[in-house]
Amino acid sequence: MVFRRNQNKRPFQSRREPKKVKIDKSKVQCFGCNKLGHYKSECRMEKKKKPPFQKAMPVTWDDIDNSNDGIEVEEGNLCLMVKDDAEEVTFSDSCLSCKKVEIIFDNLLKDSENLSQKCLSQRDQLIEIKKQNEELQKQNKEFFQSIQNLKLANLKLSEQKDVLNTLPLKSF
Repeated sequence: MVFRRNQNKRPFQSRREPKKVKIDKSKVQCFGCNKLGHYKSECRMEKKKKPPFQKAMPVTWDDIDNSNDGIEVEEGNLCLMVKDDAEEVTFSDSCLSCKKVEIIFDNLLKDSENLSQKCLSQRDQLIEIKKQNEELQKQNKEFFQSIQNLKLANLKLSEQKDVLNTLPLKSF
């Protein structure tokens, strides 16, 4: 393979000196203090809130599926876990929208409990109605059988009447 002169000369970026892109931070909002002009990692307020030192423990796991038709692939994932001995942090300046959401959630929870109670009550009523329905169907079958028996007896009596009507009357 023959290369012409200057064919492969391309400027490349040095690995030691990465090219930095300048970003206008005046429109960037910090997630820590919600002010404009800096990132959370640069926030002075966040640095004050952080505990002095946290211990980290490296953890690895392997979740590779071994169904690669005999091809072994090894991959290791790294996860850093932080052990924090500090107590739970509570903020006294809860935002108003958080309080509203909490109130709405509590109301939904109460409504859910009320609906669950109504559902249980209606389920019990449904079971009772089903029992009454079965009892009424059983009585209906008995009444229907009695009607059939009465119709049969009526038919026999009408036949006997017809037989008696055809006989001559005897005088005494």
